[in-house]
Amino acid sequence: MLTFFASAIPCLPPPDITHGSHTGQGEEEFSFGSAVIYKCDQGFSLIGNASIHCTTKDNNGEWSGPAPECKVVRCPEPEVKNGKKQSGFGLDYSYGNVVIFECDSGYTLTGSSSVKCEANNSWVPSLPTCLRTCNSPPWLNFAELPGAVNDPYLVGTKLKYSCRPGYILGSGKSPFVTCLANSTWSVDPEFCVGRPCKPLELENGRVDLTDLRFGATATFSCNEGYRLIGTTSAKCVVAGNGVDWDKELPLCQAIPCLPPPDITHGSHTGQGEEFFFGSAVIYKCDQGFSLIGNASIHCTTKDNNGEWSGPAPECKVVKCPEPEVKNGKKQSGFGPNYSYGNIVIFECDSGYTLNSSSSVKCEANNSWVPSLPTCLRVTYTTTTTTSSPGGTTDTSGSNTGIMIAIGKMPVILAVLITNLFIRQ
Repeated sequence: MLTFFASAIPCLPPPDITHGSHTGQGEEEFSFGSAVIYKCDQGFSLIGNASIHCTTKDNNGEWSGPAPECKVVRCPEPEVKNGKKQSGFGLDYSYGNVVIFECDSGYTLTGSSSVKCEANNSWVPSLPTCLRTCNSPPWLNFAELPGAVNDPYLVGTKLKYSCRPGYILGSGKSPFVTCLANSTWSVDPEFCVGRPCKPLELENGRVDLTDLRFGATATFSCNEGYRLIGTTSAKCVVAGNGVDWDKELPLCQAIPCLPPPDITHGSHTGQGEEFFFGSAVIYKCDQGFSLIGNASIHCTTKDNNGEWSGPAPECKVVKCPEPEVKNGKKQSGFGPNYSYGNIVIFECDSGYTLNSSSSVKCEANNSWVPSLPTCLRVTYTTTTTTSSPGGTTDTSGSNTGIMIAIGKMPVILAVLITNLFIRQ
């Protein structure tokens, strides 16, 4: 039986470098996956990858890349006229150092703001320049430039705008903009103004808008009791060589109510009429009948539809029984008959007190509301109060009257009430 063994693929020792060393010195074997790290002697810069590792190619070991170099790299002091360093300050600049520039106020950077010191002792990319220029002219919603927009523009450059559709040049306004010495554009604010659309009026309604010029939006609403037929809004838009509203004006239509309901044994004032928001009718009953509910209802609206403010009343024969209260009598509301809405007020005889409401009303269900009151006999008590030297109070009671005594010489402050009513 044959036995096979797998062995790791070796690499040759990694190359040494001038003015530097690597972490694999002193080792004899380098197999697949082994890595070494290079570093340079003081004063030298490492050019290339600091680390390489043992890999394979065609079943042979080889290093992943060439060894780096150790070189003395010195880049000159980077200076940009009308500009300054934003980062990367130093006395000397060696390989890999990065400097970022910015321009003084009123100047624009041309080129890359970031440069790097490379192995050939030069800055890559080339140092930028700072020029007095303006960036792209401003984008305006009311005007546009006729040609292509460039960037940058030299100070003093003048450009002419033209008004966009829907706008016209304002009186005394200039369409020119200029690149100023401070690298900004001079712009006459809103030198193009919107063309005006025609005024709008909505009968029995309201038009809400801020102005009539191009781009304005008008919203429509109707007065209470009217229904909007048509669009709820319109916008002032470009139309041909001018402007116009993009929707037709709506209508405000009066909201109707169905005829009010008739009632049995009664009538109302709206016979044979049309009924719109605000219309009112008054009901009355035939002789001998009482009106139960509101005598008047009016046409109102709900969810943009007409409806009456409440149900129609009823006409009913209402008879409440003779109201009697034991140990009491009527103060007002004497009969002999009692129909819907009649009110009676009671009072109790002497020695009795009223329990519940003194006033009752004859309601549609032929009963008194609230229930008839009752008259209850009055119960009296006698209270005696004494004060002791220590400040305590002693109270005792009986059922014949009220008496108050103070100190050693009682003073009667209340007249005793006899049991006259009890004995009766």
